[in-house]
Amino acid sequence: MSRQCARETDLLDALQAGYVTTELSHHLEECADCRDLEAIAGALLDDRATTLSEARIPSSGTMWWRMQIRLRGDAETRTRRALVFGQGITLLVAVGLIVTLLGDWLLPEITAIFSGISLTTPIVTLSVLAVLALIAVPVAGWIVVHRD
Repeated sequence: MSRQCARETDLLDALQAGYVTTELSHHLEECADCRDLEAIAGALLDDRATTLSEARIPSSGTMWWRMQIRLRGDAETRTRRALVFGQGITLLVAVGLIVTLLGDWLLPEITAIFSGISLTTPIVTLSVLAVLALIAVPVAGWIVVHRD
């Protein structure tokens, strides 16, 4: 295991600046660790320079257009969220009105339906659970997809 040379930080600074002094060049001839560092860091710095020179920067018009598309999408998301909230309130009000207006007539019918269900046989129990799952799974999926 080799120990770290004290001149490695100087070498890295010189490589990043793009100029290696004569004194550092003489040190490179003597120190194997620094030669390895020069080979590896030099290759990485050359690759970085190549990547930066080949990077395609979009024009200001393209950037403005992309920002407009993003802002429009954000506005649509906020509007959609408000509409879904309004639809939920409307649904609750509609259910409340139905229960208020038809509650005296519907309550005996609903209790008669549920009192007639006997969960003594396994097939009836499985059927009721299947119907509840068919109702609950899409509702739970919708909630998971639309929560923020």
